[in-house]
Amino acid sequence: VTKTECELFIAAYSEFTAHLSSTSFATGDRVKMVVANSGNTSQTYAVQWYSPENLLATEALEVIPAAPGKTKPGAQPATRFHKVEQVTLKVPPAQKGELEFRMRMRRQPLFGSPETYPMTVEIQSAEKKAQSIAAQVRGGPLFPRWVAAAAIILLLVVLIVGIGLIVAPSPEEDR
Repeated sequence: VTKTECELFIAAYSEFTAHLSSTSFATGDRVKMVVANSGNTSQTYAVQWYSPENLLATEALEVIPAAPGKTKPGAQPATRFHKVEQVTLKVPPAQKGELEFRMRMRRQPLFGSPETYPMTVEIQSAEKKAQSIAAQVRGGPLFPRWVAAAAIILLLVVLIVGIGLIVAPSPEEDR
């Protein structure tokens, strides 16, 4: 039997993977992102969302801290969505971190047809390792085109009836 005293130095190792619950979704849909830290140290990740011409805005789900003494045992914490440009996600070693978000149109057209917009989610570690995830977001106008057409037709009918009432001879003129 041989005994040797030595020191073992383990270097920090950084690696991660990320995925979305869906890469094709509509504005307003909740999407969950999972970041798996397969490294041996805690990591902080910066998450950013990009869309061409900056058409889409991101809202991240936030847990609202309850007032001390006001929480009931087993009650779900209150949550809300708030607009963000970037989110920081801390994940312990060999664990997963989750982030829930939804996309909104920055300027939603009044009338038109639904469209699909490309977007990218970029996750970057403190060591500048990055992963990009491409996604597609379906968004549309406040009102479909048929509502605009129906409104124009209704307006024309009201206008024609109004002109007809104004131009029509009154019963007193017939005498």
